[in-house]
Amino acid sequence: LNWRATLTTGFLALETWRYTSRADLVQRLVELSEAVATHIGPSRVDRLGVRYIDRIVNPELANVGRLLHSD
Repeated sequence: LNWRATLTTGFLALETWRYTSRADLVQRLVELSEAVATHIGPSRVDRLGVRYIDRIVNPELANVGRLLHSD
């Protein structure tokens, strides 16, 4: 699973764990939003939010706390 779109009566979500860039993520979200607008035509949009999370998955960084300072 690389990309997942979820559409309900209350929201539209696009999830991924594999993207090449933020621009790639935004482009796919724009295309999905345009498809929903064209084919479903929601009567209103209350809000738009984007949660963009960088993940560190390299096993060599298991002790990433050593690299960060709380201050």
